[in-house]
Amino acid sequence: MVPPEQTSASQITVGSPEVSSAVQLKARFGSKFSVRPVSSSQASTLLNVNSAVKHYVVDVRDNTLDVVCIASAFHKLAASRDVLRTTFFSTSEGVVQIVRQDDLQRVHQGVGMVVAKLEDFLQADMDRNFVFGEYWTRVTYVMTPSGVEHVVLTAHAALLDDKSMALLVADLLEYAQG
Repeated sequence: MVPPEQTSASQITVGSPEVSSAVQLKARFGSKFSVRPVSSSQASTLLNVNSAVKHYVVDVRDNTLDVVCIASAFHKLAASRDVLRTTFFSTSEGVVQIVRQDDLQRVHQGVGMVVAKLEDFLQADMDRNFVFGEYWTRVTYVMTPSGVEHVVLTAHAALLDDKSMALLVADLLEYAQG
């Protein structure tokens, strides 16, 4: 049996216990993904998906960033950071992490919006939650009608803790500022 952290759709053979999961995964994600086991801390966090959403807000004060710049920077960052391309998926054998390689264009979907107040966006983003099969991190460039701009990284605690989020935001801003 191939260890779960090294399993891919092409490595699973007919007759193995992983076949039903492999068929499910390949049908959903194509052939460009890797499968990783879920840690015990992730499993406990996943029990209540809605309670573990985190936001990291960066105020943009110098007008050097825009939607295109943030989207491009996040796309580059996602290409080099597996965690930004990770989702969870429920198979007949249990929940697994899926790191996608095939769909980088969708990683930063939803970037750029105007809202009355930042708090309105944060609440709506929290209510949106995360769904198995979709990415569990997202970045949004938010602007209020008065021109105040923010970059918001949203992630689920099953993937990123506060320190990791801060490091990713620093990397995102470094990519964005060239």
